[in-house]
Amino acid sequence: MDNDADAARLTTVSGPSVTPMSHLWLRHEYKLDERRAPITPAQVGALVAAGHEVTVESSPTRVFPDRAYREHHAAIVPTGTWPDAPGGAFILGIKEVLQEKITAGNLALRHRHIYFAHVFKGQSHASATMRRFALGRGTLLDLEYLVDDEGKRVATFSYSAGFAGAIAAVQIWADKQAGTPPPYVLPRHRLSRQEFINDLRERLARLGRLPTALVIGAGGRSGRGAVALFDALGIEMTRWGRTETGAGGPFPAILDYDIMCNCVFLAQPGPPFLTREMVEGPGARPRLSVVADVSNDLSYNPVFGLSTPTKFGDAAVRVGGVDVIEIENLPALTPLDSSAEFAEQLFPYLFGLIEGGPARLRTWERALLTYLQHHDIPDLALECGRELGERFQAQPEACGVDDLRTYFAALFAKNPLTPTDRLFFIDHLLAGAAEALPAAAVETLSALVAKSDLDGLYDSPRMGAHHALLEVVYDFSRGQKFQAVVAAGARDDFYDFCDASAAIIDGCPDAAEKFRRTRQSFLGQLGPQAGNPALATFLSAIETLAPCPVS
Repeated sequence: MDNDADAARLTTVSGPSVTPMSHLWLRHEYKLDERRAPITPAQVGALVAAGHEVTVESSPTRVFPDRAYREHHAAIVPTGTWPDAPGGAFILGIKEVLQEKITAGNLALRHRHIYFAHVFKGQSHASATMRRFALGRGTLLDLEYLVDDEGKRVATFSYSAGFAGAIAAVQIWADKQAGTPPPYVLPRHRLSRQEFINDLRERLARLGRLPTALVIGAGGRSGRGAVALFDALGIEMTRWGRTETGAGGPFPAILDYDIMCNCVFLAQPGPPFLTREMVEGPGARPRLSVVADVSNDLSYNPVFGLSTPTKFGDAAVRVGGVDVIEIENLPALTPLDSSAEFAEQLFPYLFGLIEGGPARLRTWERALLTYLQHHDIPDLALECGRELGERFQAQPEACGVDDLRTYFAALFAKNPLTPTDRLFFIDHLLAGAAEALPAAAVETLSALVAKSDLDGLYDSPRMGAHHALLEVVYDFSRGQKFQAVVAAGARDDFYDFCDASAAIIDGCPDAAEKFRRTRQSFLGQLGPQAGNPALATFLSAIETLAPCPVS
């Protein structure tokens, strides 16, 4: 696509024009121990000086204090007020927007959100997150998929993750040498890498010995970060790359080191690097003491197949005698350095999006297309959009409001979509139309679609039930009780059951049978936890919204 088409699609699918962008909204981070910021106070000042509005939510945890942003002329507003931001604002953050209490006012995501969402690899919360965007007709521009023309990420915390993972590994190794029992707690009051380096040097000097370390994926960005920490501490280190790992694991040689840092990005599942039998079997006496799983890919983890994250307050899970660090937001351990480095990488692209620079917009367009490709129904919608675009180009007079209502009524009758899916569908359809029409014609067609009052084609009571269903699902699945009750292996069954509940609400064919089958499969995966009171409360709420005999 040419630059004009890129800008048109980004504008059409995402909402109001992005040239120029009038408003950037930096939200508070909800995730436990998260102190990073994707933009610095000085960069906010540059945006304001260029004529743009910047709002910053007050945050008691962010590494840059509120006053620093205020001094650079940002408007400071209360924490958690982003759902009330103007519709044209970009909502900027680091991690999920899913940690806060879900209410009727913030359930539907209606803005253009920029953050690391972790929903495009089949993660357990992916389906529900995408539905939340659908309810608000919002857009996700995932920072993980912001790539240049060569497919390389333009802004990343990878180096910081490797550095922080190595810090955590050395600290826990030192704790174990000193006889400290778990749980192992990582300090949350230090801001910079140098503070950790100074402390670790003193601790290692008191111990009188240094660990040996292995870095797998040492040539990548996160691997280079881990290597830098070990070099700073004078730790003997071995570096592995594709030559050493290309044949696939397991790798018994890992057991000969005190510390291992896994910094390998896996595009697909493969043989594990370590198995439980290697450290738990009869006669197992590995030297290996600590693993920092920097990659933290819990979808297909090569480190013992672990699937549950850890946190700064309880940093490791023990397998045999090996303590494994599975912290999702490792760079938050050194928030000052990691924020400054990331913001420096991101800012040219963020400024380019605000100013409408074509070269920068191509990068954001790729992120947008990734979002579109992971909807449940993109192919049908894009196909219909292209068809409608071609029809509109040939005979604009045949695409009036009444014509569009007739078109969509027939389409939905032939393809029975849930109300939520229909919200997805319109945005996809306009993206397809943009492939067949110039930008001005897409705007005209978009206006006609808006005037067609397509909400009138939806069953409003059912839409209300879908809102209620999502609220119940989020209230249960984002809390500690979900982690305690639903093991990793049962989470696909959990979301299948939730989807079946939505089908009951919509009165889909065979919905009752699907509901019974998925409920039975889900409960069968839970074992003794099937009688947990929190689960019973959740099931009662679901069965009230989606009544179906279960016997």
